[in-house]
Amino acid sequence: MMDTNDSKRYRLRNELISRAQQGEITPEIADAEAEANGLRAFASKPEVSKFDPMNESRWSLTMALAWIAWRDIELVRMHWNAYRAECRGWAFREWRQPVAEGTQFALRKGWFVETELPTNVDLLRLCDDEMRLHSRLPVTTKRTISDALDALKEFLADGALIAEAIEITTGKDAAIPDRSWSFLALQQEQDQDVLRSTSGTSGFRNLKFLRRDLLRLWPSRQFPAASGLGPITPEMFQAICTPGDDGHVPFDAAICWISTNGGSLAVELADESAWERAVSLLLPKIASGKIEIIGRPFGA
Repeated sequence: MMDTNDSKRYRLRNELISRAQQGEITPEIADAEAEANGLRAFASKPEVSKFDPMNESRWSLTMALAWIAWRDIELVRMHWNAYRAECRGWAFREWRQPVAEGTQFALRKGWFVETELPTNVDLLRLCDDEMRLHSRLPVTTKRTISDALDALKEFLADGALIAEAIEITTGKDAAIPDRSWSFLALQQEQDQDVLRSTSGTSGFRNLKFLRRDLLRLWPSRQFPAASGLGPITPEMFQAICTPGDDGHVPFDAAICWISTNGGSLAVELADESAWERAVSLLLPKIASGKIEIIGRPFGA
């Protein structure tokens, strides 16, 4: 049984959702009122530290293509369906409300809280087109999604990369043979990416790729030498691998260690997204006490 405060918050939450659906208030007002009364904003995303693609041994097809095309870990996360399932946002909708005891309907316009829909290759292409149209592509961008798909298929057909999947006919896990790629075509079925044979009698779904293979074949893009900023490379981490008797390392070295996935990747100094990701992973652990941090008072 809910206590009085919980009951009030529950009613307030339903009231704000209803008013937004009726078009009486904007999403911004609904979120602001919710937070002012101790409720979470309706539009929300989970902590990125809980959804780090670099902690996943295998990436989906959309995650792989996002990386090959854009080389931006945040965009890889945005096209990870497990992450999208935890994202809530406002969507504008027109709908019909029953009136006159349900015998007639009135057209209404308002905002609804919805979970992000699963992504697919078509959505990737739309995102790529939109970012290009509005000049919002990350500086790490290497190619279009269509070009990324062609490059992926080439490595798969050559046997340089293996795709794991589920056979549609049997429902069993399988590694797709490299000789099969010339007979497979990517299709959309119920908004999901599937591979179908030219005969249409067999196919695969839920494609997965080893993250380490993707990063090896398509490493983080190198910035132009004219920028004056070079990469942080694995061989630079001898000092942090042998921290000394006290076991402490400088804060910036810890950030570099996280950004380079334990010294296994080269990361450009100009790659702001990589450093922001490292900070977002480290600070919550410091705040929770899981990682100890020491230092001198400012000015001391």
